[in-house]
Amino acid sequence: MRDRWTHEQALLRRCASGVNSGAMVVVATQVVEVSLNIDLDTIYTDPAPLDALVQRFGRVNRARTKGIVPVQVFREPRDGQGIYLQHLGSAYPG
Repeated sequence: MRDRWTHEQALLRRCASGVNSGAMVVVATQVVEVSLNIDLDTIYTDPAPLDALVQRFGRVNRARTKGIVPVQVFREPRDGQGIYLQHLGSAYPG
């Protein structure tokens, strides 16, 4: 928890709503979807259920100062490898 708190505080200083801190890339898990008040310029995300995508998109242009901004949702890896087994609907072992 201490490591998570330290990383979250650093992210909040750089990306809090209303802060302009220059170029930065954030790679994060789903914890960012609901727990942090951050304001990003765009998002590149894996597929997810609609409610999770809406939460993720809510971290983009949060201060509403950028107009309409693009968001990108990947459909599959470039090599065509699927994320889920078609007939089972479960994740590939990995």
